[in-house]
Amino acid sequence: SVVEIAKREHNLVDTTVALAPTCSATGIMNQKCDHTGSDEYEACDYTTTRVMDKVADAHKWETEYTVDKKASCDNAGSKSYHCEYCDAINADSVVEIAKREHNLVDTTVATAPTCSATGIMNQKCDCAETAEYEACDYTTTRVMDKVADAHKAEAKYIQTIAPTCSAVGEEKLYCEYCDAVLDTREVAIDPDAHKAEAKYIQTIAPTCSAVGEEKLYCEYCDAVLDTREVAIDPDAHKAETKYIQTIAPTCSAVGEEKLYCEYCDAVLDTREVAIDKDAHTGAANVIKNEKEATCLENGYTGDIHWSCCDALETKGKEILALGHTEATREENRVEPSCGTAGSYDLVTYCTVCTQVIKTEKVSITATGEHNFVTEVDGTRVPSTCKTPGSVTMKCGCGATEVQTIPVDENNHENIVTDGAVAPTCTKTGLTEGSRCAACDKVIVKQEEIPALGHKEDKDASIYIAPSCDKNGYVKRVCGVCGEIFGSSTIAPTGHKYTDETGAENFVIVPATCDAKGSKYLVCTVCGYENTKDAIPYGTPSGHYLFIKEGYAPTCTEDGLTEYVYCLREGCDYEVHAKKIPATGHNDNGDGMCSSCGNKLYESGSKSCGCLCHKDSVIMRFIYKIVLFFWKLFRIKHDCGCGSIHY
Repeated sequence: SVVEIAKREHNLVDTTVALAPTCSATGIMNQKCDHTGSDEYEACDYTTTRVMDKVADAHKWETEYTVDKKASCDNAGSKSYHCEYCDAINADSVVEIAKREHNLVDTTVATAPTCSATGIMNQKCDCAETAEYEACDYTTTRVMDKVADAHKAEAKYIQTIAPTCSAVGEEKLYCEYCDAVLDTREVAIDPDAHKAEAKYIQTIAPTCSAVGEEKLYCEYCDAVLDTREVAIDPDAHKAETKYIQTIAPTCSAVGEEKLYCEYCDAVLDTREVAIDKDAHTGAANVIKNEKEATCLENGYTGDIHWSCCDALETKGKEILALGHTEATREENRVEPSCGTAGSYDLVTYCTVCTQVIKTEKVSITATGEHNFVTEVDGTRVPSTCKTPGSVTMKCGCGATEVQTIPVDENNHENIVTDGAVAPTCTKTGLTEGSRCAACDKVIVKQEEIPALGHKEDKDASIYIAPSCDKNGYVKRVCGVCGEIFGSSTIAPTGHKYTDETGAENFVIVPATCDAKGSKYLVCTVCGYENTKDAIPYGTPSGHYLFIKEGYAPTCTEDGLTEYVYCLREGCDYEVHAKKIPATGHNDNGDGMCSSCGNKLYESGSKSCGCLCHKDSVIMRFIYKIVLFFWKLFRIKHDCGCGSIHY
């Protein structure tokens, strides 16, 4: 009676993302089988994964620029942010690298100048390759002045450079005809011969908010002979790199942006910002040309315009005529009495436009009953909000009837007052009100009084100052209720990389044998080391290598290759020696090693069965033939004597 229950296929469903896909790599999605248990099947706990397709726009942009095209002396280049995964370029980040000017230097003389003809000097641009610029190979030439060579010396030397406090002087012997210099000799240094420059040299330029400095130098040795302040220059502004928008443009008015001084915030320039037709300041809520549809005429929803500039936002639509909405009413009613018929006019009219469509006269048969329509004076008892009233009515025939007056919800019997509630810092209050005690209807509604709000006690408030890279904050304490009712963040002050003199605070990491050093700024407040903006510093010195010679292996002992290492302190460069295995003895069959000359055994003293140990001349000759083929085919033979024969 055993019946096989067929296995069922897994029903896989996605669960969680194990690895998110990117623009260049697939992802991994976790899956599990969601089959639950039943009478014939167990619950399934099978799990697996599936590959998720790449997502084309899931880029992760690098934070540092990549140079896409290097600039040169002739052409500009460009750089941009690339995707960390697929190297795609962020088009919005492309920045131009400006071309640089040629830096021409003399190289070789193409044509030497003479006394009657100019020469030609070869020149080349020496702009080297950098991270953003290509090396320049531009070449050109320049004209060299004439040089005469048929000279006649003057009778004496002429002093051309007077000696100074720091430099020897010079005197020259000139040619009598062409003034060519035939000889030059030094004039000894005069340590007291300072000469002030013709004017002071400005070392610190004044700005609109700070004095400058200028110094008087010795023309010869650059000694500082005098220092004086340069007065503040109210016009020495430094413009910020971009304009700041002070008034945003709207749909109907131009805006304004200003260029400020980086030092004193003075306004250096003001210019208009063009009208932005889409920058509405009002609302699209002005309806024009609106017309309601009537029973007989079509209407119009109206055009919607902007309230700020009257620009059309939405065109209106036509509304079809509504047609009459008929209703009836009674007019000129004469009530029947107990013995007289009555009548009324039945008027059919439009409830929308009130136009009368038709009028019919309708008769009312005499009722044969009393018609109590006249009130008897002095019989009315008014109703209240809880109790009905009464009145006596009289028929035209003289009969009377007491009728009930319905309850009057607005005629209250007992009005009570609800007291006012004062507001606090955080809770609202209520004004005084009143209500009917009989029916509980509110007569005067109590209005809500807004909460008073907290009043800060600055002496009790908490202030935490910000640091270079962390926020500070203020917690405000209410002086009325004592609660903390608000806080605000104070932005970090930012790192300070200069000392009290204004000099930059650098740390220098010296260069090593095989790597450049670096130079980076350190915050003088918190000590933060800004290594991410470090610049190269110094040139690698190269290794100071020491070589320890190795030695060759012998038959029985291993050898070593040479061992190389750097002697400079702190450098761990080294090339380890490698072992050279022992070569082993080379037995030619005479009991002696052909490599080291040591005796391996007494000839014929061992009977290992090998031909090498046979004393017979013929057998030893045969052994040498066998040994030749062993060596030829690199066959090793372990001899019973302990040797290895080839």
